[in-house]
Amino acid sequence: MDIRYALGSTLALMAGLALAATPKYDHMQAEGNRYHLDWQERNGEIAYDTVCSANKQGSIQYRNCRRDAQVMFRERCNKSDDKSNKWCLAKSRYFP
Repeated sequence: MDIRYALGSTLALMAGLALAATPKYDHMQAEGNRYHLDWQERNGEIAYDTVCSANKQGSIQYRNCRRDAQVMFRERCNKSDDKSNKWCLAKSRYFP
């Protein structure tokens, strides 16, 4: 019984430390960031007017999705060797 109590106390302490180490802003952002990042392509290019179209226009999720899409396009372009691909075109042309 003492071992279970000690183990339970240790787990509770570890859980408390994990929560304390998570910044509140990140936790709040994660709660409001549930969205579906999607887009359509036309002639091999991303159709910018369709980015995040599965989300309600004007909602927080829609705005966060479009902002994060811009970051994703930039990161995929930076990892690519071909700078004329759809990711790099989106990086230079997509501004939500």
